[in-house]
Amino acid sequence: MSNLVIRRSLETILQNWAQEQNPVLQIAYENRIQDSINNYLECFLIPSNNFTESLDGAHNCYSGIFQIVVNWRKGFGYGDAGSVVESIAGLFFCDRQIIADGLMIIIDSPTTIGISITTDRNYCVPIIVNYRLVS
Repeated sequence: MSNLVIRRSLETILQNWAQEQNPVLQIAYENRIQDSINNYLECFLIPSNNFTESLDGAHNCYSGIFQIVVNWRKGFGYGDAGSVVESIAGLFFCDRQIIADGLMIIIDSPTTIGISITTDRNYCVPIIVNYRLVS
């Protein structure tokens, strides 16, 4: 259940930000068909092993990575893609607390901008957000 809350909360933050951009940036969500577009975002929830912080199992910890990939048309340098990457990284700052369904999701480390990958069509820059939720 908590992974659904985490996914919905983090995707909503990204979606709200993407809708405010000019032009609006589309997001390719997991397991959804995506039309071929030039510049877009992908996002993935990558849960880690869950564990408990108490012997009686009363406090369960859900942690993992929310990965966002900025896909930009190849051949235009880092400039515009880099601005998008930095802006998204700023959304998920260290110690950000997100309240959802009475639970608190914490971004528990600085956001990491990964090494870029160039495909035959796109320039792709991953953004790695570490999260934790204790219920």
